[in-house]
Amino acid sequence: MSAELLLFWPGWAGLVAVAAADAVVGWGASAAAVGLLGTAVRVPLHVWGLGLALAAIAVVVWRLGRRRTIAVGWLWRVLALALPLLLLVAGSDFTNWDDFTHWLPNAGYLYRYDAFPSADLPPSPSVWPAYPYGLTLWSYFISLVSGRFVERGGALANVLLLAVFGGTLAQLVAERVGMPMGRSRQWGIAAIGLLAATALNPGFAPSFAITAWSDSATSVALGTSGVLGWRLLERLREEDVAEARALAWQFGLSAMALVNLRQANPVLLALLLAGMGLVVLRDPALRIGSILRLAAPMLIPPILLTLAWRHYVGANLPAGEFHILPLAEWRLAELPRILAGAFRQSYPKAFYYEMLLITGLGIVGLWRPSTPLRRLSSIVAVIFVGYTGFLIFAYVAAAFPLDEAFRAASFWRYSTHAALLAMAACVYGLTQLWMEWRSPLRQRIAAGGAALAVLVPALVLLFPGALVRPVRPEEAFIRGIGRELAETLPAGTKLTVVLPDALVFYMLNYELMRLGRDDRRLGASIYVVESMGAEERKQRLSQLAEDPSLHYAFTIGRYVEGAAALPGALAPNEAALYVRGEGEVTSACSGLRVVNSGAGRLRMAR
Repeated sequence: MSAELLLFWPGWAGLVAVAAADAVVGWGASAAAVGLLGTAVRVPLHVWGLGLALAAIAVVVWRLGRRRTIAVGWLWRVLALALPLLLLVAGSDFTNWDDFTHWLPNAGYLYRYDAFPSADLPPSPSVWPAYPYGLTLWSYFISLVSGRFVERGGALANVLLLAVFGGTLAQLVAERVGMPMGRSRQWGIAAIGLLAATALNPGFAPSFAITAWSDSATSVALGTSGVLGWRLLERLREEDVAEARALAWQFGLSAMALVNLRQANPVLLALLLAGMGLVVLRDPALRIGSILRLAAPMLIPPILLTLAWRHYVGANLPAGEFHILPLAEWRLAELPRILAGAFRQSYPKAFYYEMLLITGLGIVGLWRPSTPLRRLSSIVAVIFVGYTGFLIFAYVAAAFPLDEAFRAASFWRYSTHAALLAMAACVYGLTQLWMEWRSPLRQRIAAGGAALAVLVPALVLLFPGALVRPVRPEEAFIRGIGRELAETLPAGTKLTVVLPDALVFYMLNYELMRLGRDDRRLGASIYVVESMGAEERKQRLSQLAEDPSLHYAFTIGRYVEGAAALPGALAPNEAALYVRGEGEVTSACSGLRVVNSGAGRLRMAR
């Protein structure tokens, strides 16, 4: 995928406005090109990827042949500092819910069929196969180059993107400092950029930021688009039309990355544009006509991509995403409960206090937009307030499970999509305060920049568990069982999982998909779910052993109700596969007991 990124590097045209942002611009353009071509023409996806890679190499050779450089800004230093984190992530394993429900299955489907899911291909095993594939394509291309399915492709992409935005933040700091600086200070500023994008960012949480999920990528795409939009307004205030036009193209391609990540991300783009529009209306130095003349490069790319994907989903994956409930089913009566759930997630988090501070400054900025910081804060404020309202609306009107809607599940995680743009405002403002600080101590601190650059990778090496949670023994046990069953169960088997723990079910189901290997048409279904009441669950389990439709059942000893519903005894650390009839399944997996029983009942053999 890195070759595809180079193809769209605007530095080749001499229009470098925010050099580090060009990596996001290239990602947005290349992923959109593969998406548009891959959905419009039935040609294997790797053909489009190979074409982009060859074109990128050709342009690089042409550019260097004319003795011109390729601008990378601060990006290479930040990526160098991020290398230990990349190595740590590359050697880790998945432990999170959404990885197994849709992000990994979506990537595995691309790798298996070399195509997006469609009506004339086998159905996708993903819970949400219609999610946009802007991040998932990273996993696909990394797997394609590796010759095997690489689970960590999405997580590695997220770390790379966070480092890329660290380069953008470093550029903001360097421009504000504005003085010649030695290598020590350059590395120090690069370290500040990386830290601001990760550890010092109140919206950074490794539990979802360093996974295959699209939250970090969304925050990077929104942050980059927001910085580009803000810089565009600043150039228009200075009547620098040439650079404003370059920024408009960067904005449009970066916005393609944003809308190509999540179903709801066009809302974030609309809020970003609304924030920019309010600044234009409030700032007498900006004219509406000047921004309207740049509307085509800013809006046509993301709108075209969004409409094309909506058309494809409607024709091929109509049930593969969230939908809005009929008005009669909206949970308006539960709005106080939903708000309470959102508040419980908000008040302990420093992120919300940061956002409230910036929102306050942004309101002042809409009243008197006299400084760049106020104008940027106004854009952030519109996004934060608008997106918070949208999330509450989603819990009321979208098809969330009732228990998730009532507790505003993941409200904190979704809110952090605006975190990196907020950090850009914080970094810009703090750099301004730094430059106004006249103490001699400032020079002494600045001279220690190299020490900060050494400290950043050292922290990753010293405290790896703070960034990547180690896999728990039971998680490794379940995935190991799943991998073995994927090899030994007869082709076409549908395994019944007797557990209320949906994460264990999704882990098993994921392993049965055999992503990156031949498809043996294996699958799993869950027999009881957490949302069932006690009586309903009891009645369901009472039918388990006699249910003639069940040929293979799985449970673990710590689930007492499920184990008790089947004859025999299981220790809490044991798992059992129950086979009706004369099955031929064997197991060498420690802790898994395979029980081949006679016809009629699923039972434990003695």
